Amino acid sequence: MRRALVGFLLVTIGAATAAGQIWSPVGPELFPVLCGTISSVNPQVAVVAVSKGTTAVLYSTADRGSNWSTTADLLTFRPFAIVFEHGSDTILYAAAGDVFKSTDRGRTWTKLTTPDGSVWLNLGFNPSDSSEVWLAGYSDASIRGRASVAVSTDAGATWTMRVCDTTPRSSAHSIALDPTRDSTLYCGGSIAGRAVVYKSTDKGATWAAYDLPSSASADSGTICSPPAQDVPVLGRVRFLYVNPLNTSVLLAAQPWYGVCRSTDAGETWTRNSGISQGHSFACSPPQPEVVCVGVTNGIYSSEDAGAHWHAMSHLPSGGIVDCIMAFADSAGGALATNGWGVFRRRYQSAIWDPVATLDTAFVTSLSVSPATSQSICAAIRDVGVFRSTNNGVTWSRCASFTGSDRVASLAASANDVWALADTGLYYSTDCGRAWTLKGDWFDSARAVSVSPVFGDFVLATGRRDDSLAVLVSIDHGDHWAQSLLCAGGTGRTIAFSPLQAGRALVGGDSAGSAVVLMTRDTGRTWQRVGTGLNGTVSCLRFGPSCGNEFCCGTSAGAFQSTDTGLNWQYTGLAHVNAIVYAYAGDWRVLAGTDSGIYLREGGSWIEWSSGLFSSAVTAMDVDQPNYRLLAGTRTAGLFRGWVPPGVSEEQGQTPPSQGFAPTVVRGVLFLSSLLAPDCLLFSADGRRVMTLRPGANDVRALAPGVYFVRGPKTEDGRPAAAVRKVVITR
Repeated sequence: MRRALVGFLLVTIGAATAAGQIWSPVGPELFPVLCGTISSVNPQVAVVAVSKGTTAVLYSTADRGSNWSTTADLLTFRPFAIVFEHGSDTILYAAAGDVFKSTDRGRTWTKLTTPDGSVWLNLGFNPSDSSEVWLAGYSDASIRGRASVAVSTDAGATWTMRVCDTTPRSSAHSIALDPTRDSTLYCGGSIAGRAVVYKSTDKGATWAAYDLPSSASADSGTICSPPAQDVPVLGRVRFLYVNPLNTSVLLAAQPWYGVCRSTDAGETWTRNSGISQGHSFACSPPQPEVVCVGVTNGIYSSEDAGAHWHAMSHLPSGGIVDCIMAFADSAGGALATNGWGVFRRRYQSAIWDPVATLDTAFVTSLSVSPATSQSICAAIRDVGVFRSTNNGVTWSRCASFTGSDRVASLAASANDVWALADTGLYYSTDCGRAWTLKGDWFDSARAVSVSPVFGDFVLATGRRDDSLAVLVSIDHGDHWAQSLLCAGGTGRTIAFSPLQAGRALVGGDSAGSAVVLMTRDTGRTWQRVGTGLNGTVSCLRFGPSCGNEFCCGTSAGAFQSTDTGLNWQYTGLAHVNAIVYAYAGDWRVLAGTDSGIYLREGGSWIEWSSGLFSSAVTAMDVDQPNYRLLAGTRTAGLFRGWVPPGVSEEQGQTPPSQGFAPTVVRGVLFLSSLLAPDCLLFSADGRRVMTLRPGANDVRALAPGVYFVRGPKTEDGRPAAAVRKVVITR
């Protein structure tokens, strides 16, 4: 029995949010929602079916979920699925055992004549021909079904039935067409409780069935216990997805057995062991490899067609996320049911791309050279140091260290690199090709850093003789002063003032309490500051103006001081491992935590983790001249991302088309349907390279780099010359 849950969520699919809370209520509450749909050509428009006894009532929105109204009085049917006709925002089809059609956005309905004795559970369209409609369900209901499909090539006027399986107690619950070959289609179904995917390469004339690893073969340790009433339909494929950029890749979601993936066009399948449910599913049309799946208490998102997944923010009140519908425009977002009303998670673009060379490593430290922003160093746990001189595109391994390659901290400046390892403090003048040992003084070494203002001022910290210890040099490491500052403590992080030559902070812990120490005279004297801090200090940053503002991350969360560190206020989060300031129109604060990356805006922390395959972020740095962020993770290596733009989206508004960070594109550039058809794509040197159309534009043939979209309208349809920066990546 399908579980009817309450309300909707408006969420971003695989992308982070903008200003304000992570989840904000925006619509009707306390109604069990059955299903819904969003128009592919007018993303402002969505329709949902709300349970009303044995039937349903339709609600609609024309402003992306901000306001809802009753579209139709009590329906005569209770739909399993409602879908807008491809390319329309008025024509709807509903599968409810029988099939119904509306041409006025759900105000009135007509029952269509379908083959006798059939029960239809889902439907879909040929994306290249909106008059071609497909149904999925079963025939011969008297013998508990045979999996079947039906196709209409005249917008539902007539139908032809095609049986997928002659086995009794078989059924089809989902259908998907190959977007590049409309003769190939797939049905997700079940045979007596066993999950299968049916495949046809001849427009449904013949079918082959392929088993999924579900109830018979799944690891029982990761399978959720379903309600008793769902037992007869455990092994059913409710959702199917074909990757438009690589049609050999398919995903199949089952309510109580999670997500399976195929890389050979559906012939063999592997179950994702980390996701044990699949109550809902959606893909993002602007970014077709961005998909998400709804589970109990949350949503998982993937940016690579299901190869890797990460958990999105928990919903405010829990419950099964039983329906997700993606908006088909560059503003992003989706509607989803969770049982507690309509919520919105507002959107701004943020994309993290993995660095292939370092994609499975434990990154312990990152450092971008302030003198040469293309130069980046990364320390990999138990492996050593890697360096890139082209902004992270390619990497080379630096020389090894004597005795151990366990590196705790790095500091890079032009060709100079400092590395604090288990075996001592090392220095290189040739990008790490050779290292000179400067000293081995710490019992436990934690951090090294160089002043960006006074390059001869070097600090290192850690633990020695059961005390927080600091090494200070003001002659670039030729001579060192050693200080034991706090008994029972460990120094863990260093921050230099970006403007004042002699000013620095050291953070850590002592006797179980947070410690922040400040020097204003290049380390000759130290003052302990920090009333109000909790936990162990793991990261510190001066505010960008070098005034009274500091930020601090500890095991207890993020803290801020506005009085030069004397007093600190808790601002949220937990287990903060890295904090950075980045500039893009104004200064932004980002925090890397054990549960992802968060952006500080409007007094709140909002998630900025789209694309991270590992939620545990261990290190961050900023390539400020190129507006790029770098993030190191505990299990998935190094990622590159864009600095969040310095423009906030107002509640309920589509993000503006100007003033944002560039749109990052891989394979397909999606333009809003509101734009005119004569948009042009220019290279960075002003050469016209392509004429664009609303919808998906294949840009895989273009070289990676910066481009500009120019058109006569803004993305919300207003007449005005608009230029949008686009970065095409591989």
